[in-house]
Amino acid sequence: TPLAAHDIIPSDQNNSLIDQSSRSRKLSDTGSYSDDDDIGVRLSCEGLDEICVQCLEIIEYLAEVDGRLEGGRKKNDDSDSIFVNKGLSQKLTEQLESPLFVVGKAIPEWCLVLPSFCPHLFSYDSRKLLLDRVAFGISRSTLKQQEAKVNVGRLRQRMTALRARAVELVGEAFSGGSEDPTALQLQADELYGMEEALGARIRSSFRAEGWEETALQVAKAVVHRDLLIADAMSIMEQYATDPLLNRRRLEVRFEGESGFDAASGDEAGVTRGFYADVAENLLNCEYVAGVSFSLTCATRLNTPSAMNSITFKANGEPCSKLPLWIPDIDSSGQVIIPTPRAAPSSLIGIFPRPIGKLHPQLLEVLNAFRFMGRLFAAALRDGFMFPLPLSASFLKLVQHGNTAGNIDTDAVRGGNILSSSDLPRPGFLGGEVYAVEMHICRALDQIDQADPPLSEAELEREYCRIASDKSFAREALGKSYDCSFDDYFQDRTFVDPLDPTQGIEAHPLCQNGHNKSVTIHNIREWVALAKDFMLHDGVIGQAVAFRAGVGDFFSSDYLRLFTAEELQSDVCGVGDNVDNWDEGDIRKLFKLDGKGATEALVAVAAIGGNAEALSRRFGPSSPTIKFVIKALLEASPKQRRMFLSFVTSVPIVTPGQIEVVPVVSSSGEFLPMRDPGCLPRANTCARRLYLPKFETYQSFKQVLWAVVEEEFKHKGFFEWSL
Repeated sequence: TPLAAHDIIPSDQNNSLIDQSSRSRKLSDTGSYSDDDDIGVRLSCEGLDEICVQCLEIIEYLAEVDGRLEGGRKKNDDSDSIFVNKGLSQKLTEQLESPLFVVGKAIPEWCLVLPSFCPHLFSYDSRKLLLDRVAFGISRSTLKQQEAKVNVGRLRQRMTALRARAVELVGEAFSGGSEDPTALQLQADELYGMEEALGARIRSSFRAEGWEETALQVAKAVVHRDLLIADAMSIMEQYATDPLLNRRRLEVRFEGESGFDAASGDEAGVTRGFYADVAENLLNCEYVAGVSFSLTCATRLNTPSAMNSITFKANGEPCSKLPLWIPDIDSSGQVIIPTPRAAPSSLIGIFPRPIGKLHPQLLEVLNAFRFMGRLFAAALRDGFMFPLPLSASFLKLVQHGNTAGNIDTDAVRGGNILSSSDLPRPGFLGGEVYAVEMHICRALDQIDQADPPLSEAELEREYCRIASDKSFAREALGKSYDCSFDDYFQDRTFVDPLDPTQGIEAHPLCQNGHNKSVTIHNIREWVALAKDFMLHDGVIGQAVAFRAGVGDFFSSDYLRLFTAEELQSDVCGVGDNVDNWDEGDIRKLFKLDGKGATEALVAVAAIGGNAEALSRRFGPSSPTIKFVIKALLEASPKQRRMFLSFVTSVPIVTPGQIEVVPVVSSSGEFLPMRDPGCLPRANTCARRLYLPKFETYQSFKQVLWAVVEEEFKHKGFFEWSL
């Protein structure tokens, strides 16, 4: 059994990409630069003077504004961006193609400084190449260089397909229900032989370049599904802190489950599922505290009322729920849901629950965020996705820290890393802060700035009119009922806006805040303090801990090569638009052109089946494909994500298409559905969905969703057999 994770606190980072705090300066702050300013480091880069820096800041600012106006870039396609300099992107790519520069760590300084300072100036592909070739160490850089030169990726995909089919045949042979197990073993041997022949071609390709084929060593780990978070924290602690293990690729298996990774890289389905299952658990209300928690919640473990909140155990020790996220909860009351920020262009995401520095669970919360940072970094480094739907606002805060492992206070407050648009959107928990600032505070500002100035009596009359306006709830908060500001804020005090008690146990926004009521006359002070707590004081620790977790695997400064929205989309999988799928979107998920099904047809032919007939049945217009597309079109967003989890082990759209393959007998016959011997199943490593023959759509729909929903309810990776 893995050991429990030790207490972890953020540590100093000594391997930073840039020696000072991040780019965070707005145009209004670029007037002058002192000797100890962070720009001084950039000026040391040859050819990058003050004028260049200001021009780059203008470009970056305009690109960010353009992204907000366009609704944010959800994909990594910037081919039509007017801000991308194709010449610089090409020059960066050429530098990275030189093994001497990359492996010898002689890459020019501008290749690191400019893309991190102004990512919109470079294409996404060139920045991703920079990350892969430079950030992850010499071993991974060397492998990337070799694979780029030899270009054997397609051959390895074919090897994976053959190996997966061979494993299935062996499983069927030893299942006890096969008519001719010897024939199945012989057919599996034939496929293994084909795989070995492809392996010989790959080795020959490496020898032609004067290289020897190498692969990353693997760090194998076993976790228990019923203790997933505890085991995962222990594993990531050992994986991150052991210098020998840290350089290896992580491969995870679940105790008591026969499933294993039949492929390497991002095709390792069980490990891919491990990241997804941990992310899912981190949103579960059995682990995450709801809105009702206080400063004393962690000290009441001996009271009967508090025992209901003790749900997470590590090595037999009870632990209370942790205040990780702003707890917007789904209709079932079991899962934290991602919500949008106030900015209209923001994608949904989860944002840390602001907590005070004296909260008794602070250390546990920081440990959890460092754990999440480690998962984020390990997944990114090994080519996986970590589908925890983090808010881009939080990722922005993680990106912009200094080398001491702290968020630079001047950068956050003076440079406005997070602003009012990063507050929760009205209608969600905490959304009243933004609503009041936009509707009440602005109205009060206009009254105070009236020309000619109003008298004291007139000011008081106008203030009372705004405070008693019954349309406040409808117009500012989007509610369906009438309620004035005075009524809505009747019991509010100067404490944590998310704490429902609003009493002495809540985190104070000012001295004796629980004794200071919120009124129309001090609302602007309350908004300023609430914003500072929700966007700065209450979440800095979590951002620093997450950043430190990333730094356990590679310098967290490399995250600045990308925008927060790109990280949110490409690592966390946010913005895959599952809710709005149409037929075209669904067809893009599958290999329907016949090119990707070559190995499946070879496998069927190897066991004596009619590959030509099989290909016709699974063409783009085949009845089976039509059944699948229709079922997904009619499905709810939750069902669609369950389907993705069933086939790929993660509930989001990931790179790579899904192949639909028939369930066939040893003689190649397309088998009809029968329960329990022949049901829909999936190979998550190969992203392959196996379907038996159905006579009607209704029977197909009923059986498919029954299997998918049961698998989602009772998770597990198991080898399939007849």
